[in-house]
Amino acid sequence: MELNDNYKFLIVFSVLFLIILAYFSLTSNSIHTHFNLRILLTVLMFVTGFFVLYKSDLELHNKALIVLLVFGLIIVILNPIMLVPDEAEHYARSELVSNGELIPVFHEGKGYSIHENIFQLSFSRNLTFLDDTPAFDPISNNLTFYHSCFSQNPFYGYLLSGLGVFLCKILDLSVIWSLWLGRLFNLIFYVVVCVYSIRRSPSYKMPLFVVSALPIALSQGASFSIDFFIISLMVLACSSIIIMSKSKVEYKELFLFFFLILLVGLIKVPYVLFAFLIFIVPRENFKDNVSYLVSCVLPFIVLVVCSVWSLTFASGQLAYSYRGDYFISNNINSSAQLNYLVSNPSGALGLLGGLFLGLPGVCIGFFKFYHGIWIESILPIAILYSLFFIFFSFLYPIDFKLSEKARLVVFLIVALIFVGINVVQYLSWTPVGLNYVDGMQSRYFIPLLLFLPMLFNLNKSDKIGLSSVKIDLLLLTTILIALTSFVYMFTFTYY
Repeated sequence: MELNDNYKFLIVFSVLFLIILAYFSLTSNSIHTHFNLRILLTVLMFVTGFFVLYKSDLELHNKALIVLLVFGLIIVILNPIMLVPDEAEHYARSELVSNGELIPVFHEGKGYSIHENIFQLSFSRNLTFLDDTPAFDPISNNLTFYHSCFSQNPFYGYLLSGLGVFLCKILDLSVIWSLWLGRLFNLIFYVVVCVYSIRRSPSYKMPLFVVSALPIALSQGASFSIDFFIISLMVLACSSIIIMSKSKVEYKELFLFFFLILLVGLIKVPYVLFAFLIFIVPRENFKDNVSYLVSCVLPFIVLVVCSVWSLTFASGQLAYSYRGDYFISNNINSSAQLNYLVSNPSGALGLLGGLFLGLPGVCIGFFKFYHGIWIESILPIAILYSLFFIFFSFLYPIDFKLSEKARLVVFLIVALIFVGINVVQYLSWTPVGLNYVDGMQSRYFIPLLLFLPMLFNLNKSDKIGLSSVKIDLLLLTTILIALTSFVYMFTFTYY
């Protein structure tokens, strides 16, 4: 009897799973040997993968729910303390929000008034819940001062993590529970928004799932980082633009799209350019001239609001942190940097060219499964997953085709945002006179990945030599193996 597709991919998944397990077991140089935990994780991840591959009747958004939630919960608990980039500072802002301080108050020469639990966690950085750490001490009610809290970010990105810290306080739990609960509430929001976006989107569901389930994205989604908010809302905004492109534009959908871009743009201003994606919606999809006119005006209104916010409030807040002293000691000054570029036009052109020459490094960075430190054993898997995403973007038979004009619009928006993020980083973080952008991380560009399949897809048919069922099973298997690799990466390093 011939095996059906589900059983064939169950076998493929099982073999790959065992290969990944053997690979990390053999390459691990961890001093820890928590075998019971590793066995428990192995069983949990294998059963999860087996279930979603076996249940052929499950719709994609339900499979996404199971995968994102299970692997997200693993990351919430097992991710070492404060290892996610900038998590300590995001925690500090959440701590302030938990005290009702939505707009942080900076005390000159001291910092921000905050409870001592920030130091209990900071002293435990890179440790785990199985280590001897101050994170298991009772949460402190004593106030102290902390140097930074991302005061330039809007408060709404910290409401959920702040709620987690607040619950830890009123329940009188140990400090580590404030970390776990804050991460958990952010994860729940991330999963719910991403799954809802996949469900509501009339097409392009698989690309939304692939990006949502990227290890680097899910790692941010299960942390205190405000990136959980940015990535999930951009997945929702992408589904919104697809809905408007496939049907008549409703005012509620139109305003939802621009509201989402506004929320994201107030956090990272280059992302406000996503508002101009409205111009890929066919003119005939608008019910009348009024709705079309509104759609043409709103991108500029959102752009102005976010730009004014950034130039007046947000940029001024950067000095009220450790960054103020860092800027002085490292000769970082946006005005001086602009003067340098104006007086050295050849250097400015070289810098611009360097941005695009550095694209391969940025692309590989998406799939290094960035985890605070670089772990050599992940390199072969990172390269393979990078190739997978390239093939996916170019060849997957997406059911959302753009006209050549619409592709040009998407390309210009993606290119401008890429350049804009680099320009902001160059002006706000790079010492004056350097011919490269300092401190750039691939995670800043995760939202751009949402649009690469619609931009670069070359498949004009609905298949690539395989049935749609086989293609989706292949993609799901790849996602599961990638997430398993990510979990094993830090499990065999820290546990």
